[in-house]
Amino acid sequence: MSPRGKKTALRPEEERRLLDEYGIFFDGPLLPRDWPPAYRQIFETIREIGRETYDTYGNDGRLDGRLTVLANVPQIKTRACELRIEAYRCRQKRVNEATWRSEIERFIISPFKAEAVCAKCGKRFWEADFQATQVEYTVNEDLQNRRTRRLRCICSNDERILANVYDQGSNLLFTDLLQTTVLYHPEDRLAEKGVTQREPDRIVGLEHTNTLRQLLPGSDIIRHSPFKDNLISYPFLIIEAKSEKGSPGFESVERQSAFPIRTLLKLQADLQALKNIPINPLVWFMANQGDEWRVYACIVDDTKYRIIDLWHGCMLSLDNTLQILLIADHICDWARAIFLPNVLRCLRGHHEIPRGVTPISAYSIITTTPIDQENCTLGNLNAITRRTHSLSLESVPGGSFDATSHDIRFTDDESHSDETFNNDDDHPYLRFSKVDSNPLPWRKHATIRHANMILFSFHIFSLPEEPAQINSLLKFLGESDLGLSIACSHLWNLLEDSESVMVSMNAIYELESIWTGREHRLSSIGDYPVRAKVLFHTYIREDWQVVREIHCIVASRFALRALMQMTSMVQSSNVNSGILPDISLVTARIHALRCFSASHSLAAALGAGYLRLRIEPSHGGSTHSWVLKGLNERSPLLDLEMKIAYKQAWNPTSLKYDAVVCSSEAPSELGDLYGPTSKMDQTGAVLIKKPFSWSAESPEFCLIILDGTSFRDVAELGRKLAQAYEATNIYVTGYDRESRMHPLSDDDKIGILRWVDILSGSLPEDSVWLIE
Repeated sequence: MSPRGKKTALRPEEERRLLDEYGIFFDGPLLPRDWPPAYRQIFETIREIGRETYDTYGNDGRLDGRLTVLANVPQIKTRACELRIEAYRCRQKRVNEATWRSEIERFIISPFKAEAVCAKCGKRFWEADFQATQVEYTVNEDLQNRRTRRLRCICSNDERILANVYDQGSNLLFTDLLQTTVLYHPEDRLAEKGVTQREPDRIVGLEHTNTLRQLLPGSDIIRHSPFKDNLISYPFLIIEAKSEKGSPGFESVERQSAFPIRTLLKLQADLQALKNIPINPLVWFMANQGDEWRVYACIVDDTKYRIIDLWHGCMLSLDNTLQILLIADHICDWARAIFLPNVLRCLRGHHEIPRGVTPISAYSIITTTPIDQENCTLGNLNAITRRTHSLSLESVPGGSFDATSHDIRFTDDESHSDETFNNDDDHPYLRFSKVDSNPLPWRKHATIRHANMILFSFHIFSLPEEPAQINSLLKFLGESDLGLSIACSHLWNLLEDSESVMVSMNAIYELESIWTGREHRLSSIGDYPVRAKVLFHTYIREDWQVVREIHCIVASRFALRALMQMTSMVQSSNVNSGILPDISLVTARIHALRCFSASHSLAAALGAGYLRLRIEPSHGGSTHSWVLKGLNERSPLLDLEMKIAYKQAWNPTSLKYDAVVCSSEAPSELGDLYGPTSKMDQTGAVLIKKPFSWSAESPEFCLIILDGTSFRDVAELGRKLAQAYEATNIYVTGYDRESRMHPLSDDDKIGILRWVDILSGSLPEDSVWLIE
């Protein structure tokens, strides 16, 4: 990178002072516990890539089933060998910086200059081994579904080349610039401070595709390019090289790249602030001196611009050449699947993901209703969903419906078929959850789900270890109004009460593996003590999906020390304890929370079951006890705990759809919440009306199946709906028990009965919900 202008260059100590002044910090390799939560999955992926070896890559069974990636394994290993050969040649000939760049960077940059979709058949012939994931789980679900549905291209290279010959233009999403001056933002006034303009060796950013060009605002509204002619927008990768001969070291490369990196991050941060839509600003930085390469992730952390060292490698090593090619593939996949969609979403000015109510209103207006154990209905279940937690559920009183007013004839001797359970998007239980661009009229008003199809999600929230970051967290949670000392005391008490446990981080990872099936390579890196609050929650989401979550709020001893410093309290004896209890969080109770099914699954979700893990001493050591906490309880600690859980609900570390196959009741702690479910079991299905607070996009009604009824047999589903209607096994939110007015409107009744006819075949499937 060459400076522009003839001004005297700043001395290194002056540059370092300016870096501090402008909030630019270079972090060395961090421990996983110190990773910023929003970027944890990305950093973990780079760490996983760093464990790959040339000899075992593609031969260890990890890629079984991923045919597109397996087909490219020989090519990427060949490229790794070629890269190593070029590096050896450049080293032996002691070539200059320009030669190093031209011979080595072409391997790194190639994914960004290549097509991923075949011009002949329109299918994918390239796929990154280590794929990127979205932070928001609803957006990530859509991304994973699209990846699952992609078809693999089987065309030959000759066929693809021939198709490209007749292609009218490039479909590339990215472009790069070489040694082009980065224009700093005028508000930064860097020129006045003596900071010269820089020309990074290479910068990769977004190509001006038709879609992007139409969405880009005028430069008078917001900057989207740091270059004079706006040649590329929102650059996300900087590569800077120095020759090995007489090199001043990596610190010099880092210093001269710092302000261009800050400029690129500021473009993303300004877009995020203008549109008020989170995109988690991230710029990748690759620095090299001869055959030594480093990879950094550059992020915005409150007012800081942090440049975090993630990977080191030598191009003379086959393992390292393979790894850096896999890293380049991963960055390219991240840019395609995460960065570009986030920028487009932000430029369009809307989230494109469902948003719930505010954290406080999520649980602040619950009323306490005693359960009538003699009533075999769920008439007193609270809070149909954790997104509202505000409306009570009332079963329709017996006799309220005139079932004879509509001729419903089904026999009870029709057999029920068992479903084949798997986790594919094509599972029969997910049939009515798929988004249809041209849905049948009734699908706009109603849907069908099964109580045994569960979305299991796992969330880890790590308390920051720096006082400034803790202060930012408290502001984010809306706790700073209480005063810093009081808010920190609440955090401390939350983690130090009798319902918190001291375990290793590996125990948390082990629990996640059981809950969502995510694989963890347990190692000494995760063998450090944390204070943890482990929470369980089940509810029904606005798309009528039954969800079971586990939240782990964890704090290392460094985080607890920071809290003590902020509250000036006396140090607790267990903060520095070197004795770590040998406690596993995976117990029979955990398996019970994962396995209960049918009416118990639905009833617990309707009741928004909320439990905490508590360790109780026993003769053999320690046992686990789940404590039921009703959402109508009010205390500052519960409020804080649930705010953290709510904020993390959109940011799971892992999730998994799974059809529960075992038939079991809920643990007693949950069973006490909702009482008997015998009326539900009589019909094997229930009908529920959504709460008023749900969005208009959510279907008004949901038929939830509890038994083995086949989702492929629509007529059988119609029979179940009729039975639930006839038995008044219907639950309505917001029903005033004092009122004599019927909880369902006349239009509701007509629509439900027409729905029965549509499913049973008495009416065409494209019949309207109501006849005007």
